[in-house]
Amino acid sequence: MNHSMTLEDSMQTANPELMAGALDNLMRFLLTGCRHSAGRAALLLERLAAAPDTDVDLELACQRMSDRLAERRDDASAPPRAGGRKGGEPRHV
Repeated sequence: MNHSMTLEDSMQTANPELMAGALDNLMRFLLTGCRHSAGRAALLLERLAAAPDTDVDLELACQRMSDRLAERRDDASAPPRAGGRKGGEPRHV
């Protein structure tokens, strides 16, 4: 007997309100770069990962995405480097 659950199966059993909210805020962040949406998406993903009906695969996926959003949020809030440029931007001569 195979007890493994696919990601699709786990999404059907997970909290649909948390999933919808996380995806909505994630999309807002991706479309607009809004750090507040990134923060809300990360928070909802953390809650979804911690929910008792979330399986291990979805939990790990939510944790990875939440961590990645935190990294992106931190990068976006970092002060510009010397010369007024953000890190990685080329200098135009």
